Amino acid sequence: MCDWLGKAGGRELNLGSDVDLLFVWQGEGNTQGGRKSVPAKEYYAHFSRMLIRLIGEITTNGLVWPVDMRLRPGGDGAAICFKP
Repeated sequence: MCDWLGKAGGRELNLGSDVDLLFVWQGEGNTQGGRKSVPAKEYYAHFSRMLIRLIGEITTNGLVWPVDMRLRPGGDGAAICFKP
């Protein structure tokens, strides 16, 4: 299920808008099969930050979409992804 938040949800998104992202994960445990095992919470936080960088990166083709996660409740001090 996907619910759009902010301007995207109100169908008011334009080229000057930033995108509000909400990352939610489920499950417990640790990763397997890599160089080292990490807790799921740490893995999803890293994955979320990597995705934000990719979406907000300026390339020779331009920008996918501006993303500013500092605007979320709690700002930089808040968790980047949440477990329901």
